[in-house]
Amino acid sequence: MPLRPRRLGFALIATCLLAGAPPASAAEGEALLALAFARAEAAADLAQPYHYHMETRTRISDGDDVLEQEERAWVDAIQWGPDSTQILAEGKELIYNRKAKPGENLEEKDEAEDKGEKKERKLELSFDFFTAERRADYRFEPGGLESRGDRELAVVALKPRAKRKELWAGKLWLEPATGALAAAELKPADGSFGVKHLDLTAELADHAGQDLPRWIAMDLEVKLPLIVHKHIRTRAEFSPLAPAP
Repeated sequence: MPLRPRRLGFALIATCLLAGAPPASAAEGEALLALAFARAEAAADLAQPYHYHMETRTRISDGDDVLEQEERAWVDAIQWGPDSTQILAEGKELIYNRKAKPGENLEEKDEAEDKGEKKERKLELSFDFFTAERRADYRFEPGGLESRGDRELAVVALKPRAKRKELWAGKLWLEPATGALAAAELKPADGSFGVKHLDLTAELADHAGQDLPRWIAMDLEVKLPLIVHKHIRTRAEFSPLAPAP
């Protein structure tokens, strides 16, 4: 599954469950969300073009979780604006394929198949939940503080107001002092036919007032009885972002 950058977030994908947090007071919760909303609105004015490098590793297994294929991909790009990405270089490397025959170049075979299929298969995800444009689709429920690594972060439950495939549900971790989004654990608000589960986890970092991913992971299981049963795990790592040259 190819990964592509999108908006202030990136195309792609995961799992990480932590224990529940003590409840926050209503006043504390409202103050935290006010910080997050203000930060999201300010980010639009602060946004500057940036250069990034992303490396992904994808492992595809069968229904018994036996590895069938593993590949590595990378992209070097400049994000000029919310919907404007300039790809400087990209590529992929097939690391393993269980069905490969001696001398067979599966990468060339995949490319030939892709040329006949113009519709790109991708999953889009952005982390700008707190902008005025997107927060109308969600309810945010603060849940107190929780330890994550060496940090104490504020927990917010993300609940969609409707079951739509483009919306997400899950758990967000925010920096209590700034409202910056530090991590997320998400699932689609509405399932898709044949998708048994799809879990996304990400950790983010501040870049000039924007909350952008440090890494994203996806855990996807697709099952159609007697037709297909696949388990796909993808992890994307982002190098430190830099101003666009």
